[in-house]
Amino acid sequence: MEKKREPIIVIRNVHKQFGSSVLALGGVSLEVYPQEVVVVIGPSGSGKSTLLRCINRLEEHQRGDIIVDGGNSFYQDDLARSEALAKRGVRLLDVGTSGGVWGLDRGFCLMIGGAADAVRQALRNWPNAPKAPTDEVCHCRA
Repeated sequence: MEKKREPIIVIRNVHKQFGSSVLALGGVSLEVYPQEVVVVIGPSGSGKSTLLRCINRLEEHQRGDIIVDGGNSFYQDDLARSEALAKRGVRLLDVGTSGGVWGLDRGFCLMIGGAADAVRQALRNWPNAPKAPTDEVCHCRA
């Protein structure tokens, strides 16, 4: 049986307007699948940069949905993203799991990177979070 391909980015009916007169995105919809290369082409002022800034949350959109599936990221890339987002009041946490192919049987590690106070706040909002032996490590069992 063939595995169903799921999009890694889904953009549905996204609208972004600057002020009362400049419509930058008027109902943009798009799906991006793994291994796909997408090129956004258009004339100056057509909303290309605005779309990308909405996807990475450097710009807020007024309507629609933007869903980005999780995946591996290089932590140093997230440091730059975190600094840029912090200027807009957004606190980025890099969350991932590790455990390799043995994770299901032996448990896996949930890794959360970010400003310590932001991590503590996120964990307060996750009442069933496994208790960690230190503030830096959280071990889960499957």
